[in-house]
Amino acid sequence: MGAEVFKKVDVILGTPLCVASSFFKKVLKTLGIWKSKDLEEVRKVLAIKLVAIGDLVVLLPSLKALRERFPDSEIALLTTPRVREVVEGLPFVNEIIYYDIFHADKGLGGFFRLLKLLKSKKFDLIVEFDQRYRLTSLLAFLSGAPVHVGFGVKGQGRKGLMDIAVSYDEVKPEVETFLDIVKALG
Repeated sequence: MGAEVFKKVDVILGTPLCVASSFFKKVLKTLGIWKSKDLEEVRKVLAIKLVAIGDLVVLLPSLKALRERFPDSEIALLTTPRVREVVEGLPFVNEIIYYDIFHADKGLGGFFRLLKLLKSKKFDLIVEFDQRYRLTSLLAFLSGAPVHVGFGVKGQGRKGLMDIAVSYDEVKPEVETFLDIVKALG
């Protein structure tokens, strides 16, 4: 599956899946099955930013700020292998998880392998820095992490999946919009 096909599938299937999952999460919360977690109890954090190398570069200040906000927590970064040179050796990230969505991990098999890995790591908090892809929101929800933070972009169906939804301001520089997410965490 190429990038263009992925984008179309993400919009066509991702939006209704996010809406349905949002409803399901709301029901689970109402029944007391889905329980959130106090941010002061967070010990395992997953930051998600797939795709573009430029976005990863401007994300670095936010990853550093995330480390400052959660100094004693393990912080993992989920990204694609094509940004390896940018992220390898970052001092504020404990682990890097690569998702090779167009090659080794493509298709549903790769998605479910990644989901199994994320579930096994039992993250307390998922900080989603992708502003366009519904796939990352679905991964965050299905991983079972009790707290999910990210951009609540209108029309994507993702906002209901997030415990803290941050407005995405297309006018602001990207580095500032990413920092808005960390600011929302205190």
